[in-house]
Amino acid sequence: KILVGGRSNGFSGSFDFIIARYLENGQLDGSFGDQGKVVLDFGSTQENVEFIHYLPENKILIGGYSNLSPNTTSYVVRLELDGSVDKTFANQGVLSFKYGRSTGILNMDLQEDGKYVFGCIGVIDTLDVDFLVTRFWPNGTLDTSFNHKGWVYYDFMTRENIPFDMFVQKDHKIFLSGCSGVYPKANFAFVRYNEDGSLDSSFGNMGSMQTDFAGNQDVAYSSIIQEDGSFYVSGTVRDSITNYDFALAKYNSDGSLDQSFGNGGKLTYDFKGPVDFGLYMKQQKDGKLLVCGENNILTKNSFVVARFYKDGSIDSKFGNNGMASLDVVNILTDDTPSFTLQQDEKIVMVGNYKDGTNINFLIIRFLNDEISSTNEENHTPFLIAPNPVEDHLILHNSNIESKYTISILHPNGNILQQEAIQFDKSSKEIGLSKSVLWLPGVYFLKWNHGTKHGVIPFIKS
Repeated sequence: KILVGGRSNGFSGSFDFIIARYLENGQLDGSFGDQGKVVLDFGSTQENVEFIHYLPENKILIGGYSNLSPNTTSYVVRLELDGSVDKTFANQGVLSFKYGRSTGILNMDLQEDGKYVFGCIGVIDTLDVDFLVTRFWPNGTLDTSFNHKGWVYYDFMTRENIPFDMFVQKDHKIFLSGCSGVYPKANFAFVRYNEDGSLDSSFGNMGSMQTDFAGNQDVAYSSIIQEDGSFYVSGTVRDSITNYDFALAKYNSDGSLDQSFGNGGKLTYDFKGPVDFGLYMKQQKDGKLLVCGENNILTKNSFVVARFYKDGSIDSKFGNNGMASLDVVNILTDDTPSFTLQQDEKIVMVGNYKDGTNINFLIIRFLNDEISSTNEENHTPFLIAPNPVEDHLILHNSNIESKYTISILHPNGNILQQEAIQFDKSSKEIGLSKSVLWLPGVYFLKWNHGTKHGVIPFIKS
């Protein structure tokens, strides 16, 4: 089952926590909450879920914030599997905390002893935003053995320091990754703490470090540790001509760059868009790295997943030259997508989609196999618009004068219909077969031209 969290704005004008659970086939799970949804209101106008963590004891931990900086309070709620609040946790199932002026929770991880470790942004003694870590016992009480008071913060001596990701190592050291600096100049930034909350002096420069890619806006969004203590980081960097590109880096356990990776430990990848945002990262069982994000070219906005080998080179067998994408005109690119891997390694991505005046959850699942492969050296030759589609597809491209075999595939790989189309430098329309039951969801258009082939996902409304 798939848990999705975010915020919901009803007709009152205020935003509340919302958690939805979907069955494996994409339908809402009616056994969860109120017909598949749980809404939580903490009394402010701005509330947003930042993480969902499925706990080993078959409970669900939800974390997020209420109100905007510099007056933010963090909220953590523990749910039973049916979506009801677990009253045995904290204060009748709800934990709230704020240190200094403001504390906004962003992420969490579990220690092996079951303690909850939360990564936050904090405004403590000035108006600067800093990295902040706090630790709680599983019953929701503050662990005061951590830094003698239960929390600790780190200031990189700039106005904005944001820890977008965090993990607890096997030795209980706590690692935070994010960025330090104010637009248009920021660096990848990292801090590592010992289990007692003191800075780990064996890491970086006495516990912290930064990496500058191109002297502009460099933001680390996600990090993954390896068995040997080394770690990968994914993010976004801006070059000298204001283009944004995917960025990857690999570090040794002491924080030094791994010189065997990319170009001296770091690399950028341009998918030919002025805005290529590399965001959150997952690692497959075979070690390959998946990074989700956005690829925006003029009016064509896409949610994307790129796959890289462990050395940083792009896996061109995945998607279209390394990038699987869903092109939807109305996606909201200011609401960054996130994603995860199922146990079968199918890729589930969540973002937003605008339908008239409504903004909806958009959940996309990609097959992680050769169905979406391509050996075309250029980008996919067609653009499907409008997308989502109703009863026909319109393929736009004014430069093609050739015959293509067009197949429409179910997500399980079955061919639903197929035809050969002669393009004559004009758009072509394909009617959806009336003999097929077209349930709303994501399908694939696969094209073949000689030895070249590729895939375009589309939504059937």
